[in-house]
Formats: sequence, C-alpha cells, structure tokens
Amino acid sequence: MKIGIFIDGITLFHGLDGKRFHFGEFKDWIIKDDSDGYSGYFNCVENAGTKKKFFIHVRKSGYQVFIRKPKYDFIERKLDVRDMNIELTTEAMYHINEYDKFILVSGKHNFLPLCEKLENVGKEIEIIGFKNNINKVFNKYSLRYVEDFLETTS
Repeated sequence: MKIGIFIDGITLFHGLDGKRFHFGEFKDWIIKDDSDGYSGYFNCVENAGTKKKFFIHVRKSGYQVFIRKPKYDFIERKLDVRDMNIELTTEAMYHINEYDKFILVSGKHNFLPLCEKLENVGKEIEIIGFKNNINKVFNKYSLRYVEDFLETTS
C-alpha cells in the first residue's frame, strides 16, 4: 500500500514538550510494511533561519518541509497558523490520486473536512497524535499515538 504522510509540525512540536524526536525513526515506525510514497512536514514559524538546523534534520530524514510565516490576529491577540493548515490540506489534495492511505499527524478538528474528502474517494485514513490531543471527531478512523513511538525510542 502506497502512503502519504502529512505532519502538522506545530501540533507535534507542542505535544513533544521539549522531548527529543528523530524524524527518520518516526517515519520508519509509521510506514512499517507499507510502501513509502510522500512525507511532508508543515510548520509555521516567525523566523525560519533560527530553526535552520532543525529543518535540515527533518529534510535529511526524508520529508519535504513547508514553512509559512504566521500572521498576527489582532482580534484574538495570537498568531494565526491557518495558512499552514491550508497548505497541508492543499498538498494532500494535490496527491489524492497517488496514494492509497493518507496519514495525518495532528489531531486538530480543522483537518476533518480533508479526511472526509479523502474517505469519500476511497482512501484509507489514519490519524497519529497525542493521546490527550486527538479530537473525538477522528474516532471513526484508525488511530495511533505519538507516545507509543516515543516508548520504542527511549
């Protein structure tokens, strides 16, 4: 089965809470016996230059890296990362005919419409996230937890 992996970098970063993380081993853990197809890492940072070493590590681990600069939402007084969510969704839809299975590393409910569209065209969906951070709307899909991966590497 050919798979596409789409990582919401912001959610992954916050959930790790400073723990070390090896993206190459994570990719191997995700793929198992499936056929590697595409791996994308999507993030939103103010200054990508300050995280240059990190993004090089992610690229060398076999991921395409997409970086968006966040906008500031003056009404809610916080950074707005919706452009990153849109880019992840657009990239997944761009690859819709290339993969049998789509793996979303996130858990944010914002990606439910993407999963539903992929499901409607017969794609298998899997969500990987943190146990306390996967929205219940994803319970109908296959779920795995980042904590399970972290246990294998500690």
